[in-house]
Amino acid sequence: MCGIYCCISDVGYCLPSDGLKRLLDNRGPDGSRYINKSPADTQTPFYLTMYSTTLGLRGDRPHIQPWTDTVGNALQWNGEIYSAGFPVGKDDVDTVLLGETLSNNSVPPDTTLANIIDSLVSIRGPWSVVFYHQATQTLYFARDVFGRRSLLWKLPKERNSALVLSSVALRDSGPGFSEVPPYGIFALNIGSKDPRLTITLYPWQTDPFNESLSTDTIDSIKSLLEQSSVH
Repeated sequence: MCGIYCCISDVGYCLPSDGLKRLLDNRGPDGSRYINKSPADTQTPFYLTMYSTTLGLRGDRPHIQPWTDTVGNALQWNGEIYSAGFPVGKDDVDTVLLGETLSNNSVPPDTTLANIIDSLVSIRGPWSVVFYHQATQTLYFARDVFGRRSLLWKLPKERNSALVLSSVALRDSGPGFSEVPPYGIFALNIGSKDPRLTITLYPWQTDPFNESLSTDTIDSIKSLLEQSSVH
């Protein structure tokens, strides 16, 4: 059980409150780390804040999150990989394995989106994830198809508001936080020339009972996303 906090804003870094940070720290007692990416870092108008807390379950030592590489990719992971569409060794650390797999999916560049989505879709096990891909300036986030690991979102509703993703929320945090629907992979291109950020849903092909997701379900999520924006 690890803690995930991620925020995108066009007015500055948005750190978790002291109370929220305590809740996140309780989920990951083995280590924690902040990553702040400025508009100069992301080459976009947006500030990206990532804070993760780690509970090590595999390997001989915990690997502190967010996981990062030399080209600016960053991963926040809370889950267990039982099997996947990529090789998983018995001694592999899930966070490192997944981070390297998603980062390597950028070759060739025009297949990045499909390869990242295919890799995430192929994972069997309980999980929630946030992954920032630097080269395409895209943030991916999702939960497994059964929604077995928590991930909440607070969608922006007005100008100068922020998009927040978090494993937990304070009871008195007010309206706004709700569970990220476990209906597929969400992608947000913060490098888009469109002044309004657009979150795109790439739905699962089937639900947990091998039935096609209903059009009404997908349409309701898309309608919710269209009402949100970060300007």
